[in-house]
Amino acid sequence: HDGYLKRFSKRVFDANLASLPYTKDGDYLIGVKKCETLDTLLIFTTRGHYAYVPVYKIDECKFKEVGKHVSQYVKMEGQEKIVAAIDVKRFDTFAFVLTLSRNGMIKKTLLSRFNVDRANKSFVAMKLREDDELVSALLAYQGDEAVVVSKDGRYNKYSVDILSDLATKALGVGAINVKGDECAGLAVNHGDGNEILLTSEKGGFKRIHFAELNVTNRNTKGERLFKQAKTNPQKLLCIKNVSSYNTLIF
Repeated sequence: HDGYLKRFSKRVFDANLASLPYTKDGDYLIGVKKCETLDTLLIFTTRGHYAYVPVYKIDECKFKEVGKHVSQYVKMEGQEKIVAAIDVKRFDTFAFVLTLSRNGMIKKTLLSRFNVDRANKSFVAMKLREDDELVSALLAYQGDEAVVVSKDGRYNKYSVDILSDLATKALGVGAINVKGDECAGLAVNHGDGNEILLTSEKGGFKRIHFAELNVTNRNTKGERLFKQAKTNPQKLLCIKNVSSYNTLIF
């Protein structure tokens, strides 16, 4: 989350399956991705920026080393935090990048628009208002379904096809009405029977199949994912795509 990257071989990773890669105090892991050296990482920040980092440029480290900060590969603002990283094998595809903001704005942008010739600085992935920040960035394809979830436990589900392809510097459109609330995150159903895992700030979990969720209108308050206690409400921390075969690490 604080922006440190490191690369190690699959052999090293397999030898350390019982533990997570080391992070410094106060930091936490955004993700572990199986890549090839010719791939590109698109790294998305809270300020709606993205860094374009070829995997081969990331220093190979020992498993318990912190790694190098993303600012050593590209110029970035000092206060930016990392919210997502997408592994890209090729940019000339029909894939889209879905980005979601805390205040409920969503945007669909062709992946090819994120390809750049000079990668010595960060670029705008989604224009944000001053009081807003990016919370999710995922790949999606034509015909996929997007599920946007608020921290209060409401959701909207609709086809990504209803979203127009917008430039990286565009603001986006309303995804869910979060007046008095915030977005917790975004999940995408690629049509392969995916499920979503909801995690609350109090350690609660709920697993739901995409098919159990009703299709709704975009930019409405949405429907409830679970009953919310009035006296001691649970705020959602995040939403993740999972399958029944996944292993969860906490």
